[in-house]
Amino acid sequence: MLQKSESKKIWKLKYVLMLPLVMGMLLYTSCEVEKKDTNEIEGIDVPFAVVDEVPIFPGCEDAEDSRACFNKMIQKHISKSFRYPKEAQEKGIQGRVSVLFVIMEDGSIQNIKMRGPDKLLEEEVERIIKKLPKMTAGKHKGEAVRVPFSIPITFKLEGEDGEAINKPKSPTSNYDYKGDVPFAVVDEVPVFPGCEGEEDPRACFNEMIQRHISKNFRYPEEAQKKGIQGRVSIMFIIQKDGSIGNLRMKGPDRMLEEEAARIIGKLPKMTAGKHKGKAVRVPFSMPIIFKLQ
Repeated sequence: MLQKSESKKIWKLKYVLMLPLVMGMLLYTSCEVEKKDTNEIEGIDVPFAVVDEVPIFPGCEDAEDSRACFNKMIQKHISKSFRYPKEAQEKGIQGRVSVLFVIMEDGSIQNIKMRGPDKLLEEEVERIIKKLPKMTAGKHKGEAVRVPFSIPITFKLEGEDGEAINKPKSPTSNYDYKGDVPFAVVDEVPVFPGCEGEEDPRACFNEMIQRHISKNFRYPEEAQKKGIQGRVSIMFIIQKDGSIGNLRMKGPDRMLEEEAARIIGKLPKMTAGKHKGKAVRVPFSMPIIFKLQ
């Protein structure tokens, strides 16, 4: 009887000692599963260059090439709506504003994020993008999806000796083909190592980017402990020499932004993109999702 009582005590002690181990294994499994799902684009955001059916800009319903029509209409909208802030002109402020926005499942424009040399120019870009009309949502694998789209808008003053003028002769709101040409527009996309012989370098580029993220993804331990999660929007440029530069991020917390920067910083050097036969800088944007289970 005494031996049986002692056995029960030993069994209970073993159970208590094993409980933290079991809980730790469950937490580890949850994190490992999440690593596989965290950066998936499908079902969340599908980049413009990848989505099966791009969003339809009003007026492009019957266009043979909806993608080209979309880009053309975006340019028309910017040119029509563009207004150089008077205060920025007086102060001689100019430069490029990189803007990223998302065309939602209902066709509305949301999540506008900008980075530029001055708040005055950023506010003007935000005003222009907010005036975009509602569109027909993009579709991927037959379902409506969110489609991120990025574009640079350049503010350039023209005058003698660089003097600001009240009304720029030709404020640059189109792509500067000598500088940046968006991934969705560039004639020859940058070639990711391993995609040299592929028939579709654009699709291969996106696939290799996803593989790179999955391979290098690491959820910051401190962020997990604090329950921090969310989407980090990333924009970077593949330079004329194929290197990665001008990395910009926007996320819910600095820890997640730093992890995203670490991942992108490990991207290999590529073969530069080309437009009209010349090497150009190619901006590329995408989200990385950090989600805790």
